[in-house]
Amino acid sequence: EGGVGAGIEPIILSSYVDFWRAEAAMVSGDPGATAGFIQSGLEKSIAKVQGFGDLDQSAVNGILSADIDSKTGELSNVVLANTLLPTSADNQAFIDDVVADFNNADTDGKWNILAEQFWITMYGGGAEAYNFYRRQGY
Repeated sequence: EGGVGAGIEPIILSSYVDFWRAEAAMVSGDPGATAGFIQSGLEKSIAKVQGFGDLDQSAVNGILSADIDSKTGELSNVVLANTLLPTSADNQAFIDDVVADFNNADTDGKWNILAEQFWITMYGGGAEAYNFYRRQGY
């Protein structure tokens, strides 16, 4: 089951580009533009991750109950919980909270929020996380 090997090992995603632009805006002293790029990067990253839900409904919905064949381990009579996928409102509230926290932080806090969210979006492709740390120290 699962995604049948359709996962990715990303080299570059559109969300990465937004976070690179956020980093450049931060370096140039433009926190307003930085916040906009963080928001865009988060939106693209969340959309990318949630797009994989079509490949494995049990990952999206969670299995509430199922019968397991004792010989093969195969599942049957699967009942999905339909609770794990955040709603659009949940996603927007999360993004709004991150951007608000960023806007209210001091410079060091802004860098930490930028770094943390960039690192989260890079799950599965962490080489750039190390490069960001080397460049910025966050």
